[in-house]
Amino acid sequence: MDIPPHLLWLAAALLLGAMAPVLGGHLFVVDLALSALLLSILTALFPEMPFFMQLAVFLGASALMIPVYSWVAARMTQARRAGLIGSTAEYRGNTGIVERRGSGVGVRVGGDVFPARALDDGPLEPGQRVTIERFEGITAVVRRIR
Repeated sequence: MDIPPHLLWLAAALLLGAMAPVLGGHLFVVDLALSALLLSILTALFPEMPFFMQLAVFLGASALMIPVYSWVAARMTQARRAGLIGSTAEYRGNTGIVERRGSGVGVRVGGDVFPARALDDGPLEPGQRVTIERFEGITAVVRRIR
């Protein structure tokens, strides 16, 4: 039984794609799976392509795709970070109540609780009302309401 090359490359693509989540979704495995899928399409269009040419295309496509995937992943990470920063910015100027959080204190605003420190670096007491001035990471820098 002679199996066409495009089906072998498709099987390789599916196997590598199935392994990607098991291996932590590593970029290299995803790259190999997509390169095998591309080669499956090419060998379906050009069934007489020699095996050495198939390997050259597979390796070349893999080598070219890694920088592209790295660039896309970096852009997605930056967008995700910008979204997180934007979500804390919406709390600036809001008032909240200081409450005990383990060994420290936090400020509750709406349903969210953020670690807090006072603008003047004095101690915050649970029950105090405060205004959020800015964020340093996830820590709310607050001003006491007198």
